[in-house]
Amino acid sequence: QVGFSPLHSASVRGLRPLHAMAKGSLHNLAARSPAGRKAQNAGASKVLRHGSIKVKATNPQEANRFKWVVQDQKYIRRKATPRGGPPFVIEAGERWLDVGANVGFFALSALAQGAASVTCIEAEKGNLSRLRSNLKLNGHGARRARGLR
Repeated sequence: QVGFSPLHSASVRGLRPLHAMAKGSLHNLAARSPAGRKAQNAGASKVLRHGSIKVKATNPQEANRFKWVVQDQKYIRRKATPRGGPPFVIEAGERWLDVGANVGFFALSALAQGAASVTCIEAEKGNLSRLRSNLKLNGHGARRARGLR
């Protein structure tokens, strides 16, 4: 059994991504431009922690995303997903595929909740490098988690 993160599986089914339904946006337009990303990444990284999870965030948007994904668990839907879909929970022993993994917040959350492994796909080189760093920071070896491009 392979699960998909709800943000991306919702997009595949033609539903609005979950982050678009959240109050406020996790991204701002400046962060999407190369100049905006460079300016935001110029600051020092900050280590964020929640339970056994720790990550390095380089800007306020990442800190907000960490809160949204890891602390508040906004991806998890214990009763049902939008439009009457099945519940979306992470069960012990499951294997997950996280497409568009960004810097690994969902993957780390899934592993902390008992997933056997997570394969992360991330196209952007900088994000992939940071994803791998976050996995290493949490002690996850290639058997439990890996980042691919």
